[in-house]
Amino acid sequence: MPLPFVKTQEIIKCKCGCGIEFEKYDKQWRSRKYIYGHGRRKRNTRLPNEENIIIKCECGCGEKFKKYDSQGRPRVYKTGSHSIIKNPKDIILNNIETNENGCWIWQGYKTEKGYGQIRFRNKTYLAHRFSYEVFKTSTSKKYVCHKCNNPNCINPEHLYLGSQADNIRDMGRFVSNETNEYLDKIKGIGGVQWV
Repeated sequence: MPLPFVKTQEIIKCKCGCGIEFEKYDKQWRSRKYIYGHGRRKRNTRLPNEENIIIKCECGCGEKFKKYDSQGRPRVYKTGSHSIIKNPKDIILNNIETNENGCWIWQGYKTEKGYGQIRFRNKTYLAHRFSYEVFKTSTSKKYVCHKCNNPNCINPEHLYLGSQADNIRDMGRFVSNETNEYLDKIKGIGGVQWV
């Protein structure tokens, strides 16, 4: 009668790259590839015994913080306020297309009404207000109105500060212009003369 299969303990090196030798099988004879805790290293997380070192933020601000977050994930930027693109002008200019009227058409997220939205340093802004603040001045509590009547335009030259009354007057001006253009197109059709 053949003998039952008997596993023999082997000494192998940890697969994480640390080079530490250990027994291949645990107490229940389950096969292992890593020393306890070293399997996390493959997923790029902090080991239980590993020191959480202090590093500098890579955005260039010079602030120092711990390399690993509370879940053991490595970080290169300080949480919350730092990103790869630091300059808000770069964010705007990387997300626009210019049309024949000189409008800067926002290519990012748009609201139901057609206004662009931008997220910067964990806050959400309307893109035209953000653009005006970046290229011109603070908008405080005023309205940022469009000269071009294009809600998707964020060109600071097409924007101006105004009140709610200015905004309503501005919208009325564009409605009447569109109506007048329409009437000019159909004027004289079918022998009808407009007075």
